[in-house]
Formats: sequence, C-alpha cells, structure tokens
Amino acid sequence: MVHFNSSTEADIPVIREWAAADIYHRNQSLPEWWITGQGLLSFCLHDNRGPVFYVRIDDPDETGYAELNVQFAPVEVVSKIRLTRAILQTLPKLIDTAKAYGSKGFIFDSESPLLVDFMSRLGFGERDGRFYLTFGE
Repeated sequence: MVHFNSSTEADIPVIREWAAADIYHRNQSLPEWWITGQGLLSFCLHDNRGPVFYVRIDDPDETGYAELNVQFAPVEVVSKIRLTRAILQTLPKLIDTAKAYGSKGFIFDSESPLLVDFMSRLGFGERDGRFYLTFGE
C-alpha cells in the first residue's frame, strides 16, 4: 500500500542525499523545489517501509500536458522491485489527479535508459526528445 505524504523542510536532507546519489539529477535543483506546496502537486510517496520517491507535477503547459518530475531513492535505499510496485500503484492516482486539473497527459524528461524503457512499457512514448503519456489513448 502506498501513501501520499506531504514533503516538508524536514525532508531536505533526504532529498539532497538522494539527488547527490542520482547521476541524472546531481546538482539540478534545490531540494526545496520538491516540498509540498510547489507546483500543482508535490509529495513524498511512502510504502509500508518508508519513503520511496518524491514527486512534483507542474500545471499543464500550453499543449495541455502536465510535467511529471520524480526524485527516486538510491537503489541501496529502495530496491527496484519496491520502486516498481510503488510506481504501478501510484501512476493511476496521478493520472486521475492530473485529469481533474484539465491535463490531457504527462510529459517528462529522462536520460536514464532503464527509466525510459520501464515508462515506455507503461504507455509513454517519445516525441522530440521528451516522453509523453496521453490520457485516454
């Protein structure tokens, strides 16, 4: 079971640690960027063992797509199987939320071949170097 918990200033050391361990996110943003109250929706996703990842969704852009951003825990902290289960439980809820705010889909950027492959199996497709999921297609 997953839980959407508010991310707070108390999460900053964890966010900083996870970003530093992430070869794709090192030094990209301030940890405060992930705190609840930023963007359309920001939170820390927990399972029964603790934090799994941080999420930030930004309002739909002029094309109608909401930007999906995720800061994952290092694999030493959260196993791939635990992460996969959490994503599979969370994505439908995120889709429902984004739809309620008028989004026609999600867009995200990634340089991680493993993430791109996994998300493509969930229906995301590439266009112009970005990855899209259009709701209802």
